Amino acid sequence: MTPVVLTTAEVTSWVGSFFWPLVRISSIFILTPVIGARYVPLRVRMAAAFIITLVIAPTLELAPPVEPWSADGVLITAQQLLIGIGLGLLLQFIFGAVTLAGMTISTSMGLAMAMMTDPQNGASVPVVGQFLGTLASLLFLVFDGHLALIELIRVSFTYMPVAPSGPGPEGMQLVIEASSVIFMAAISLALPAMMTLLSINILLGVMTRVSPQMNIFSVGLPLTLFVGLIILVVTLPVLAPTFERLLDEAFITMRAFVQVP
Repeated sequence: MTPVVLTTAEVTSWVGSFFWPLVRISSIFILTPVIGARYVPLRVRMAAAFIITLVIAPTLELAPPVEPWSADGVLITAQQLLIGIGLGLLLQFIFGAVTLAGMTISTSMGLAMAMMTDPQNGASVPVVGQFLGTLASLLFLVFDGHLALIELIRVSFTYMPVAPSGPGPEGMQLVIEASSVIFMAAISLALPAMMTLLSINILLGVMTRVSPQMNIFSVGLPLTLFVGLIILVVTLPVLAPTFERLLDEAFITMRAFVQVP
């Protein structure tokens, strides 16, 4: 019986073919909304990354025979971290826009002090921002965003394989430019409520000038709160198609980041 002889290069390549994809997938899962949320235990996230890597790794090409603790190995690890963080941030921007829109609406409604802990990020946000953020997480699952993300991860290893080269300056510029969607999408989502409540505040200001003896606080706060809730209910049906469009744009940007045509 002929003994199996394994060279150091072969063993290193086999280890790297699992370790470096695990680094990329783990870094994505740390930042990805819903999957990487604070309410998901770290063990669950790492277990999910390990299982997905275990499924994807046999379909990938062998990694270059580079020792992980060498200079080239550290560079490859850094590139995989950079790719994962970039993909996670590009998807996180959409949820940040929804939360920011909710915070703006809360401020306009007079609920800026009604704070709740956001389980997505672990920070305190106004109650409307918490509500819209939870709704965005549910829509992400309804639109199969988690499945599209796993598919994109698998395809990314084909067009941007494990190597010392990574996204480069063009990819970093793409992430920086995509961050503007936080403010643009937040304004588009919150604009109807902002304009309506601004009109209410202007009307209350005119009423105060006409009748100074009126207690504006006893009238203004309930009125803005009531009108804000009505606008929120009316605009909720528009949130789903708007979020779906933003999600599609985010995945298009993510595909461009990993050079997927």
